[in-house]
Amino acid sequence: MPLEFGLWRLDGPQLRPVSPSRLSQEKELEALLFQDLSLLSPDLMPLARQVITPYGGRLDVLALDSEGTLVLLELKRDKTPREVVAQTLDYAAWVSTLSAADLSAHYQGPPGQSLAEGFEARFGEALPESFPAKLSLVIVASELDPATERILAFLTERYAVPINAVFFRHFEDQGRRYLARSWLTDPHLIEQRSEKGAAQPWNGQDWYVSHGEGETRAWADCLKYSFVAAGQGARAVSRIKALPVGARIFVNAPGHGYLGVGKVLAAAVPATDALLEDGLRLLEATLEATDMARHPEGHPEWGEWMVGVQWLATRTLDDPFKEKGLFGNQNVTCKLRDLHTRDRVLVGLGLDEG
Repeated sequence: MPLEFGLWRLDGPQLRPVSPSRLSQEKELEALLFQDLSLLSPDLMPLARQVITPYGGRLDVLALDSEGTLVLLELKRDKTPREVVAQTLDYAAWVSTLSAADLSAHYQGPPGQSLAEGFEARFGEALPESFPAKLSLVIVASELDPATERILAFLTERYAVPINAVFFRHFEDQGRRYLARSWLTDPHLIEQRSEKGAAQPWNGQDWYVSHGEGETRAWADCLKYSFVAAGQGARAVSRIKALPVGARIFVNAPGHGYLGVGKVLAAAVPATDALLEDGLRLLEATLEATDMARHPEGHPEWGEWMVGVQWLATRTLDDPFKEKGLFGNQNVTCKLRDLHTRDRVLVGLGLDEG
């Protein structure tokens, strides 16, 4: 069934519907997506737009996530169901033949900057050696007819094709403009289906989180006030903002061991804006961290960010769970695919898979 959006303005006790309207042109949405891909995910960087293929087509937007996955965005415009799906798959077939060097040649970053340099500037780490090993396809639309939804469901459920649709509706109200967004299918479910044949597929919910102890964060505060934090740079902020609400996190302190398993309750917010349950600002609470308000000079947005957590099981920094062979990673967050680590930490912290 085609997805519908509803938006109402609250005028005192009265509800006034805000009617959707068309964007001035589809190019506007394409430009908005390329300029700020956080409309889709905080873990994306633009690679190129309006890429001309050898077959006469123009691919709308090509992007890249922090794991090196290529994300192909195709706007539906006025295409029929067969046209938009076929064109997206056709572009994907061509993109899948491109090498890292080919993609670098298409990169539309700052003058003189290579794709590898742009990736490192955006995510704070080197472009994966396996790039471009993975590809994700996204159809961008205001709505889809039942035929298109059936086709996409068939491709993802039967053949595990990593294709999804994201819906944007435009609203105007008293001179203000709004965009509403929703996915046809949970992106994590699409990824899980596409990895069905992998030796250790991601289960769609478990994330690894690296805790760094220091002046800007303390594990004792995380336990007392139920959060995890990261920051002091663009990469760290980008990583912690990627944690989705509802995710199960496995927190490791490199050099110590695993400290806790919890469930993410809310999206990341700057520590300077964070409120505790009693309404008290986090930075006004009694904290072990001596300088949680610190940030890189000139970049307050790169200070500490925190994610509210419901702890399921925890250890203190002096009594972590550690064994040989457990997964570790330099990234602040990443998807936890290592089944051995997941199972051993659950056992070690007294939890079971149920």
